[in-house]
Amino acid sequence: SIPENFAKLTKLKTLHLGGNSLEGQLPPFLGSLSSLENLSLTKNEFNGTFPTELGKLTKLVHLDIARNEMNGNLPSEIGQLTNLVELDLSENSLQGNVPEELWS
Repeated sequence: SIPENFAKLTKLKTLHLGGNSLEGQLPPFLGSLSSLENLSLTKNEFNGTFPTELGKLTKLVHLDIARNEMNGNLPSEIGQLTNLVELDLSENSLQGNVPEELWS
């Protein structure tokens, strides 16, 4: 899992933890990394639902959570990520629709 100490990295702009066999649920504290512009957690073993707290990362431009074991519906809070240029949620078991706010 991602260490809780990462919550203190509030000025962090890029976090790439891909391909590390990290497991467990995505921690809600990721939503407190308010300066994040790039978040890549691809090729791990994260499971569970998409944390609503990630909707607080309004500066995100790239979000890659592909190739994990995420499931459930995408929360409506993801619609707050209006600066996204790249969103990759492939190879998970997510359900539901991508919020319309992302298309505007």
